Amino acid sequence: MAQNAPKFSSPTVEYSPKYPAEDFSGLEHISHPSADHEGLQYSAASPSDQEGLEAQYMTDEPKLQPSPRRILGLRRKAFWSIVIVMFCVVALGGGIGGYLSRRRADITPKLQSNASKSPSNPELPLDPDSPLANTSLAVSTRGGFNSTESYLFYQSNSGELFFSPLESDSRLRPKSLGPSFRARKHTPLSALGTTSQYGIQRDAKLYYVDVKGYLVDAIYSSATKTWIPGRLNIELPEPMKFASCDWVPRRWGGETMLYHHVFYQGKDGSIWQTSLYGNNTYTYTWDTPQNPPGAVLLPGPAKGSALAIGNDQFKSRDFVTQGLRLYWQGFEGDIISARWNGGGPSNLDERWSATERVFKGAKTLENMAAVPKLMANGTMEEESLFFSEDGSINHFLWKRKDGWTRQEGYVMKKDAGAHVAAGYTIQGDMRLFWQNKTTGAIVEASRSGMSWEIVYN
Repeated sequence: MAQNAPKFSSPTVEYSPKYPAEDFSGLEHISHPSADHEGLQYSAASPSDQEGLEAQYMTDEPKLQPSPRRILGLRRKAFWSIVIVMFCVVALGGGIGGYLSRRRADITPKLQSNASKSPSNPELPLDPDSPLANTSLAVSTRGGFNSTESYLFYQSNSGELFFSPLESDSRLRPKSLGPSFRARKHTPLSALGTTSQYGIQRDAKLYYVDVKGYLVDAIYSSATKTWIPGRLNIELPEPMKFASCDWVPRRWGGETMLYHHVFYQGKDGSIWQTSLYGNNTYTYTWDTPQNPPGAVLLPGPAKGSALAIGNDQFKSRDFVTQGLRLYWQGFEGDIISARWNGGGPSNLDERWSATERVFKGAKTLENMAAVPKLMANGTMEEESLFFSEDGSINHFLWKRKDGWTRQEGYVMKKDAGAHVAAGYTIQGDMRLFWQNKTTGAIVEASRSGMSWEIVYN
């Protein structure tokens, strides 16, 4: 029987169902339907041999299981278990990270605040007498033809108003007007000096807005060297814009009448005017504010725009007739001028000339400074208009024969603040002031002839 035993090509035995003996004769190869491979071969065998084979299979057959399906080499159950665990880890990590981020955002400002309050990083106290950041500036040119004395005014960090004599060494020596002259923070300032018919200094005047919102004045007495309150008291709307000038029509050999004009903006942006007038005996009276009609309002000023006033005078025989030039900024940004020709305050609304455009397209200006230059005989030779735009100071010059021209290359400082002030000396030189917007220091530029010299105080 040994030579007739089945021959196996694989160590795995495949079972074939029992068939009658005659069916096995000549059987060469059978593949079982559940087998994973082929290779079971039979030769002809007797029924007894077949029965022994079946008995052997029934006792020795290995128990086969289908191969499980795998993902990335892992059993499906193990793979999905790992995926679920990783998802939980990512979700938990994101939640913890978000919580820590929110905590850090809440804690950081507190740490920064505590650091700013710590002794290692103290805030430097402001000098109460130093100029307030973005303070307005004003210059009072005093003395007429026989004196060059003038003052510079500014507001300090304490709110008090300070003045400094403008001496030849260009050093500021500020003094307070006194605690009685407290102004609204960032008040506009306007100053002027008055003279007698012979050019003798009489007074210096400063206009400002007090803490209650009223336009008031302070008067410097040359006799007592002290400041006293004036009589002006006009409530101004926001934003507060005004300008002032002195106006002294003189008759040689006769009595001099003194006029001070103040122009300011009303609630709708329209221009209003009030005047103070008197004679050499200091009999001053402020007239009722009026709204000058005519060319002054056409086109009207933009609400909150800068105002400036300059002088214009000429001599005819034994008379010196003085006029005014009013400057404002229109709705489209243009700087506009109108001229008033002679006369007293009673007819100030009757002699305004047609408007004239000085400059087109300026940005909204905080401040302008108009400065006339007079010749020895009292006739105005030229007038300068200054304003600061984007940190640079612009200078426009008016001459009777040329009209308005822009002075390129005179004063162009990129660190200039919004406020400027200027004045002429008796020699015809000019002194210009502004505040350095970075350091807060007041800077002076002086012009002799056609060249400017910058002086830092």
